[in-house]
Amino acid sequence: MVVLIDCGNMYKRIHNKVAKEFHCFVRVVSNLQFLIIDGGTMKCTGYYENIKLQMGDYHLKTHMFSIEMGSCDTSLGS
Repeated sequence: MVVLIDCGNMYKRIHNKVAKEFHCFVRVVSNLQFLIIDGGTMKCTGYYENIKLQMGDYHLKTHMFSIEMGSCDTSLGS
């Protein structure tokens, strides 16, 4: 899994395909978009609750928005 640590962002996001692979429960979200660095937007397709991630000794249980993310599987904000 490829994780982007984005200290300048408060949102946590997960790629749609990764969430589906792990059979996460999705709450459908309508009319929500994220502004991206080039001025464009990315549509949010859902909201996942209680996603559990582990990186070494670090454990995280959080909610994440679902978007199409290119080559990154998840993005963690501060």
